[in-house]
Parts: sequence; C-alpha cells; structure tokens
Amino acid sequence: MQARLESFLEDPLIISFVAELVEKHGKGGLGVLPRKGERAQFLKHLVEQLLRREQLKRTRHRGIDFDQFQRILHSVAFSLVCRGSKSIAPSQLEAYVERAADPAFESEEVVDAFRTISWIHRSDEGDLSFRHEALTVVCAAEHLCAAIERRDALSLSEWQNSAPLAPVVLDTASEMITSSGMLGATALLGSDPPFNVRTLIADLLQLTRHREGSFPVVNAVALEEKALAALCRGIVEVPNLSQGTIDILFRSVGDKRRMQLMTPLLCLLARKEAQGSVAVAVSILGPKIRPKFDFDDELRTVRSDVSSYLDVMLLKDLRLTAGEVQDLTQYESLFRRMKADTSIDAHAVQYAERTLRSVDGEKQRRENQFERHSKS
Repeated sequence: MQARLESFLEDPLIISFVAELVEKHGKGGLGVLPRKGERAQFLKHLVEQLLRREQLKRTRHRGIDFDQFQRILHSVAFSLVCRGSKSIAPSQLEAYVERAADPAFESEEVVDAFRTISWIHRSDEGDLSFRHEALTVVCAAEHLCAAIERRDALSLSEWQNSAPLAPVVLDTASEMITSSGMLGATALLGSDPPFNVRTLIADLLQLTRHREGSFPVVNAVALEEKALAALCRGIVEVPNLSQGTIDILFRSVGDKRRMQLMTPLLCLLARKEAQGSVAVAVSILGPKIRPKFDFDDELRTVRSDVSSYLDVMLLKDLRLTAGEVQDLTQYESLFRRMKADTSIDAHAVQYAERTLRSVDGEKQRRENQFERHSKS
C-alpha cells in the first residue's frame, strides 16, 4: 500500500509470492521495499521471479528458452501499450512467437507454452490478455530500456506518447534504465531518429534528471568507437538533457580519452546556441577550470601531442578537422556565452574571461602576422 500497488491484492498468484518473501525474510524485509525511487526495480524483480517460477513448473515445454520468452513478452507488452489495447488476437501472438522460436518445433505447441507461462489468458471472445496490468507496464518498460541500450529505433517505432499507459511506462523505465541505457538514449538522439522516438527519448531523459550523479560507470564495450560520434552529436543536439550522460561518460574514461572527447564537444557546442549548452560546457571542462588557467592551456597540451590527444576517426565522423579543434578562436562564441551566464559558478566565469583574453591575443597576433605578410 505504501507503493500504491493495492491492485496486487486482487491477484492470488502475486500474493502467494509476496507471502513466500515474507516467510523467507520476515515482514520487516518488505517494510523497506519499495522505498522512494525503487518502485520500478521492485516491480521488475517481482515480475521476473514470478515468471521464473511459472517456467520452472512447465519444464516439459520446449522450443523457446527463457531469454527468448522474455524478449517476446516484452515486445508484446510494448505493442499493447502503444496501441492502447488490453488484449491481442491469437494470430498476432503467434506471429511474435514464430519470429523468435526454434523452427524445429511446432509453432502451435510453442505458442501454447508461451501463453501459459506468461499468464496470457484467453477471453470468451478468443482474445488474449495479460493477467495483471503491472506485468504489462513492467514488460513494456523492459522492452523500451533494452531497445534504447541497443540504439534500436526500429523496435521503438510503434511508440505513441498519447497512449493511456505511456506516462506510466516512461516513469517505470526512468527508474529501470542503466548507465549504458543513458548513453544509448543520447546516442539515439544523435542519429536522427523518427519524431515519435525522439520525443520518447527526450521525455525519458527528462524523467531521469533526478537520478543524475547516481549512475555507475560503464565498461569499454559500452563506449565502442562507432557509438561515440552519435553520442557526441546527441549531447550537442540536446545539451539541456545531457548532464547525466556526460557525468557517466567522463567518469568512465581516462584523462587522454576525456581530452579526445572534450575538444570536439566544445567545438560543436560553440557552433550552436542551444538551451543548456553553457552548463554542459562547464560540466565537460570540469577539473580543467582552475585558477590562472584558461582553455588555451588545454589546446597547448593537445598541440604538444596531437596523435595522443586527438581521435582522427572521431573527428572525421563529426565532420571536424584537426585544425579546427586546435584553433582557439573556434571556441570564442561559447566562452562569450559563459562569461555572460550568471547561473554558472564564478570560477567558470573567470575561466571564460581569461580564455577570451587569450582569444583576443590570438586574433591580434594573426592580424599582426597578416600585416607583416602584406607589407612583404
């Protein structure tokens, strides 16, 4: 009741499982779950345990393993949510199952096994529906998070923001999404997805803002080379929704990789006056904002070892040249916006002022050089 899950009391199977938890851990164990922000994780755990228990009862069924079964279940639930429907025709369910099941088994047997294990019940009219709405919501949210992590816009193409359960699924997904999912969401935004998918991801990132700073680091696999350019484009596309992504990204890489990402990101942010770009630039600079230093100091470091501090392939994917990212004047508009922004830290404003003095010095140096060449 603390979690507003009173409707679970209507389902004997769910109550039996909760009773088992109480027997195993005592009622005190349930008293702290779900706490604020943990409702979705609690639901996810409950659904997974219930499904596994049902599967273990029916080990005689063959033709589809549990991972396949879960993927299909998630797809069906997501489709139901997007269509605003509570039921699905048997032929539709069969089509979902046949795409994933082992062709060596009779599809009718596999569909029947799937229907039984997943608690999809047949009505008197012949339609199939989930046993409990919470199961639909959790499975749809699982599908959404998995597709975003894979950067699979096609699997999200059915999404309808106006569907009755859409807000509930989004809220649930915002609690379930992982660090890799956050990176995948931003990368998807940088890959020019369809409008409905873009809206879905933007809404999801907005809902995750309260979790910023709580996401763990990711491993190198989640930061594969081919995804970095899309990730950078996504950050520049929606900087006001990218703070969580930047935090995960920069905590997950070393100093050299951070520099390889920092310069092209700031160069692109300088070209586009988007909402939140200044705050994001401050986050990207992070510990580089120090007394007596400015951004020209960072570019000197880059120039001292270009092969280490510039990722040529990343620059190519972002349509930037090595010369552009090493040119201090390319960043002028960004640091002018930083200087004028009263919402950022005073140290960041001072850093911007010092950088702009260096920019003016560089422009004056070039002007003098041009005049000397003209006279000669």
